[in-house]
Amino acid sequence: MKMKDYLRKDGRYECRIQRTIDGKKHKFSFYGATAEIAVEKCRIFKENILDKPFAKFKPGTTEVMTIPALIEEWFEQKRLVHKESTQANYRTKASKHIMPAFDGICIYDLTHQKVNEFACKLIDKGLSINYVRSIMVLFKSILAYGVRAYGMNISLDLISLPSKEFREREIYSHEEVSKLFKYSWSVRTTAAIAVILAIGFGLRIGEICGTKWSDIDFDNKILHIRRTVQRISSHDRDKKTKVICTTPKSRSSVRALVIPDRLCEVLRSLKRDGNIYIVSGKDTYIEPRVLQNRYKALVKECGLRYLSFHSLRHSKATSCFENGIDDVTIAKILGHSSPEITRQIYIHSGIEQQRKQAPLMDIPVGYIA
Repeated sequence: MKMKDYLRKDGRYECRIQRTIDGKKHKFSFYGATAEIAVEKCRIFKENILDKPFAKFKPGTTEVMTIPALIEEWFEQKRLVHKESTQANYRTKASKHIMPAFDGICIYDLTHQKVNEFACKLIDKGLSINYVRSIMVLFKSILAYGVRAYGMNISLDLISLPSKEFREREIYSHEEVSKLFKYSWSVRTTAAIAVILAIGFGLRIGEICGTKWSDIDFDNKILHIRRTVQRISSHDRDKKTKVICTTPKSRSSVRALVIPDRLCEVLRSLKRDGNIYIVSGKDTYIEPRVLQNRYKALVKECGLRYLSFHSLRHSKATSCFENGIDDVTIAKILGHSSPEITRQIYIHSGIEQQRKQAPLMDIPVGYIA
């Protein structure tokens, strides 16, 4: 593979190089005011890009595979695997953070040091540790594809992920949950029914928005979780976001829940006719943001401090734990893939629970003279 230089009619020098890629011949040209400049440009291209294994070019051009191009190809490869909501989530992170930081960078020039520096810069910007970790997990998955598909020479095991940050979420006390449930039972609005479902089952807000009365089998006392409603990035020029109703976030989130007797009677008394959504009271769903606002107003009317709707899910998990329900069952109820997630994130041991357990942790009587 030789480099050849020519004097063009326009007075510039051109240096050409040819290579067969995927059975096709491709020509690459470089220009300069002198032959030396054109040849040097061609030499740098050959040594740093063209001679790299598995190099990919667009026919008839010197355009190489860059990090943004790799990301786009990865998304295309995953299009049939990812849910629409997952793709939207990943695309937002990639287009907002990864692609701008590595715009124009050839995939063979990327090192684990540059990737780790990128993670540090994200943290320095003030992004949360957990959010930065999610970005890095995504980036690492894309780079793993680059290693397999194009032989990228990057040490994935040397890319550091920020440690997970677990924050204790504030939850409602038993007295507050009782007050909120009783008030919701008395007003019986659609938002109140949503609160009853959250307190009773620990459902996610999107799952509640997607639940229909037909999902409740009162004869067998079973609640089926089949749908979730969420607002996602649309990546459409006309719309920034859109609301979708789809299957729950994971396979374990599609579940059947046994309805306890008293809770079953409560729901039976609230039931409405027709195949309608519980929260909207219509044959069309509402989005979680609307329910969140209605819930906030309900809490204010009830005279309680405001905690997010998701805190009701935490309260349910903690209540189940304190009542002696095993963590495997709690994980099934919440729709988690493993009890480990439930234990680490959703089970809270408050001061009152610690007081109850304190005698079990005390030193034996014989220790004191």
